[in-house]
Amino acid sequence: MQIRSTIGGTLIRILVAPGQRIALGHELALIESMKMEIPLIAESAGVVKEIFFSPGEFVQEDDVVMVLGA
Repeated sequence: MQIRSTIGGTLIRILVAPGQRIALGHELALIESMKMEIPLIAESAGVVKEIFFSPGEFVQEDDVVMVLGA
């Protein structure tokens, strides 16, 4: 499952690591946009397979930030 940015902004924090098992609703990362922090939330349980951005990088709306697998 691809975790996509819901808004354009700066990725300020990644709260998970590759290989980590996460549950439905787990907060995965925070994006700052217009002085607000917007969390990326897991829509299903799984394992973090790959993370494509680092804190401090700008993400566009709909960018794939990370991938979760079974």
